[in-house]
Amino acid sequence: MFEEITAWANRLERYSFNELNRLRDVKNGIYLIFEKGEKVGDLHRIVRVGSHPSQDRFHKRLTDHFTKKQRASIMRKHIGRCFFNQQRDPYIQIWNFHNVKKS
Repeated sequence: MFEEITAWANRLERYSFNELNRLRDVKNGIYLIFEKGEKVGDLHRIVRVGSHPSQDRFHKRLTDHFTKKQRASIMRKHIGRCFFNQQRDPYIQIWNFHNVKKS
């Protein structure tokens, strides 16, 4: 399942962070972040999945990633947990380890 999601995400339109103003009118949504050099096979690896807790804050949330300390992607953690549980993968023990410092 990871492979299918990663392949799907690699086909989506992408914006670099210096193009964020093109997304200024987007009010709400979910975002996927890739990082140069991060790969899974031949595909770019999703390094962050996120959303925003407040209405109409999408653009601001994306900008926050470069101006504030951000915690790890909780959504990515939950999605991964679902897959590991579904496959009864023992890696779930490592995946569930809480390593995010509270600020």
